[in-house]
Amino acid sequence: MTGNPQILMASLLADGLNLGLTRMAEACSIASLGQLAWTSEWHIRDETYAVALQRLVNQQQREPLAAMFGDSGASSSDGQFFRAGGRGRAANLNAHYGDDRPCCMEALRGVS
Repeated sequence: MTGNPQILMASLLADGLNLGLTRMAEACSIASLGQLAWTSEWHIRDETYAVALQRLVNQQQREPLAAMFGDSGASSSDGQFFRAGGRGRAANLNAHYGDDRPCCMEALRGVS
């Protein structure tokens, strides 16, 4: 493992947030671009992501709350967007979807 776990976490965040290593190096004070690049090259690969994701999913399935969502036979995609009429009091412009007010999955729970 890398000598400094904070550098590994910064590298993972840069990848996960689509920030990139250069911008992460500019934004954080714990690592240079060279340190982040070395850590990413030596420790972050598709196969390590796959193993980590599988461990995360397995642990989530052991949690009592997971049983409330079924047997994992179906899922709802993250970031689903449903156009809804009207505007709320705190409606904001969404950079991706514009000024249409979305309807989230939570609001639809229990509705047939």
